[in-house]
Amino acid sequence: METGNYSQTQKAFDDEALNPDGIFNKSLTECDRLSIEFLKGYAQDWMQVLEIGCGKGNVIEALAGNKTAVDLSPEMLKECAIKNKQVANMDALPFDDESFDLTYMIMTFQHSKDREKTLSEMNRVTKEGGWMVIIDGDKDSGIGKIREQGVEAGTWPRVGDAHWIYREDFPEWEAKHLAEHILCLFKKK
Repeated sequence: METGNYSQTQKAFDDEALNPDGIFNKSLTECDRLSIEFLKGYAQDWMQVLEIGCGKGNVIEALAGNKTAVDLSPEMLKECAIKNKQVANMDALPFDDESFDLTYMIMTFQHSKDREKTLSEMNRVTKEGGWMVIIDGDKDSGIGKIREQGVEAGTWPRVGDAHWIYREDFPEWEAKHLAEHILCLFKKK
């Protein structure tokens, strides 16, 4: 298993997956429900679909298509019910070029240690004409600003070293908010 500079992030998510009082479980969160609603408009039965950072599989399990999921945490993957799943680093995806019609990540990009590499890998594995989707926390939202203050003060609970995103960093991507603090970026390759 290649985890590179993600070993501390992997440990944090493995620990969180094993924590019965942790923030990750099989109950759908608001973000999960909104992401499923949005992605159902894209995922079709005939598509090859990849979720990068699937966690316990809450979203990918609800979508159509030939589904593949990767996550950095083997402990998270244990509860993911889809067949095609594996431990993988978002900066070194173990797939051939242009393998997927829909490639997405939900609250995963915020953990990237090398955002250019992560986007490059996402682009590489997505087929020409396919869709790439990033759903993540919006740093510019009211909640995002409160979160940033809480992170600085050490009062906002988070797993790993998560950094929410700014819309302005993605000028070539279409954008919409799934909720006031949940930014959805999408782009056809």
